[in-house]
Amino acid sequence: MSKLRMPDLNKVILAGRLGRDADAIETDNGDGYKFGLAVSRRVKRCDEWQDDTTWLDCVYWPRSDADANRVDALLRKGRALVVEGGIRVREYEDKQHNKRKAYQILCFNLQPLDAREPKDELTDAPGGEPEAAPGTVVEDGATYDEDIPF
Repeated sequence: MSKLRMPDLNKVILAGRLGRDADAIETDNGDGYKFGLAVSRRVKRCDEWQDDTTWLDCVYWPRSDADANRVDALLRKGRALVVEGGIRVREYEDKQHNKRKAYQILCFNLQPLDAREPKDELTDAPGGEPEAAPGTVVEDGATYDEDIPF
């Protein structure tokens, strides 16, 4: 067997709603924001459809002063948002001296899903514009991808 090693990948893309306004956090390395994101899915239980909601702790560190100035308007309770980032594990000790782990989403791209402002996307991509991925929907609404299997 070859010694081919698969690269590690830590990336998540989530769509949900903010459960509360973002809280500002201050550290020696800069100012950031933390917020709770509710991600739901519909499940059928006992012949009845119900929402199964997972709450995720997210952290966003603005890359520029312009991003920081727009965070207050973007990260408000109830706002629909797509979050792109990675999972971070924080280890700590609770009051009873038990070791615990907390999982957070370290965000590097935030995109609103509702149309409150036309260009209030926050990203760390070069030039402030996100790169288009294969299969991206473009202006005319069509999806272009050469490897669509159907």
